[in-house]
Amino acid sequence: MRSLALTALCILALLAPLPAAGQMSFGPQLSFGTDSDFGIGARLVFPLRTEALGLDGVIDGNYFFPGDEAGTNVDWLDGNVNVRMPIPLAEQFQTRIGAGLNVTQVTFDAGGESNSNTEVGLNLLGNLEFPRGAFTPFGEFRVILGGAEQVVLTGGFTLGGRD
Repeated sequence: MRSLALTALCILALLAPLPAAGQMSFGPQLSFGTDSDFGIGARLVFPLRTEALGLDGVIDGNYFFPGDEAGTNVDWLDGNVNVRMPIPLAEQFQTRIGAGLNVTQVTFDAGGESNSNTEVGLNLLGNLEFPRGAFTPFGEFRVILGGAEQVVLTGGFTLGGRD
């Protein structure tokens, strides 16, 4: 299952046409998941070559800090590849909806014995951005179906070449 997930991510990365560096934006994010608790991460946003639709791609990752059970250490790492479409609602902010792939690896370490589990799921998301030139604060609501099922709220900002 782990090699299948990594293969899928590599294929998606190879198929996505890379824009010029000035068109991409990158930034930190904080997340909270219903199962994974608090997490920190980063995201890369880039336009896809579909100017008529305004689609963009987002690659992000989070390291979560789930509460450790008595004597058990838990590491929770997730990666996401999503495609988003703008939904024009107001000039002050930009709303987007999207879908994509979530890959989560959870490792449990109890008393020197370690167990790791990798799960693949589908992301459905809604995003709200407040563009301020090259600085863009955002908030995102993401539901993961299948795999590591949970709801994740994410906020942060990106810096870089948004029009």
